[in-house]
Amino acid sequence: MILALLATGCTSTREVYPEDFRNWFVNVGVPFHYRVSLGEVNTFWKDGTYASSRPIGGRSFGWVSGAPVGLLPAPVHDAVGFTYWSLAEQKAYRVYFEIPDEVKEIMRHKVPSQWSPDRKGLFYRNGISFGIMPGGKYVVWVLAYNQDAIEIARGQAEFVKDTPYTTYFWESEEGEFVRKEGLHLDWDVEEWTVFNEIAFAHFLKERFNPDDPAGWPPPRLSDLPPGAWKQGTPAPGAGNRRLSGSVTRN
Repeated sequence: MILALLATGCTSTREVYPEDFRNWFVNVGVPFHYRVSLGEVNTFWKDGTYASSRPIGGRSFGWVSGAPVGLLPAPVHDAVGFTYWSLAEQKAYRVYFEIPDEVKEIMRHKVPSQWSPDRKGLFYRNGISFGIMPGGKYVVWVLAYNQDAIEIARGQAEFVKDTPYTTYFWESEEGEFVRKEGLHLDWDVEEWTVFNEIAFAHFLKERFNPDDPAGWPPPRLSDLPPGAWKQGTPAPGAGNRRLSGSVTRN
């Protein structure tokens, strides 16, 4: 698909990026079994004009690094916005996230990372990844791969409207899981991260070892130690913290 970019602002900051920083990307993920549907992910320049628009579709899991909307050419745009439909809650929410200059600076530095035994080296943290939680809460990471993700913000999406009942979801495996486990609207990022790891491991063992129920780990937070959730190390001088410049528009 051809990406339509507006000319406004396209060249003003290009010179501050390294020569080999050619692309960046946006991810949208959710905890395992919590399905949402997205029409498209939009990016914007500071003056509010569109920079790009990409379809992404539905997501059942992904969390720290969900499916990407595709590579976007440098420079990094100024804001990301998208509407998503929570099939379990039957609600639509709107996210609008302004990308601070401090985050863009982190993205311009390579860090050691590894995707697989034969895929390791120095990579740019050139991804902005959104993790969607029930109740419209979300977390934002900047990353190259999951292993080097840094949390940069947490926010509350704007409620848009109630949506029609989704029969497909409640008849699916995800719907059955949500009925049993609940939505846990009070859980925070750390709890959802641990739960996602447990639930995904349970799913894999149940799917690939159907004759060994004793080996299926129950999806409970207590099954992982408190320190099980980790983040990557930020670029020098950035600090491993949430950035105050990361805001939502409500």
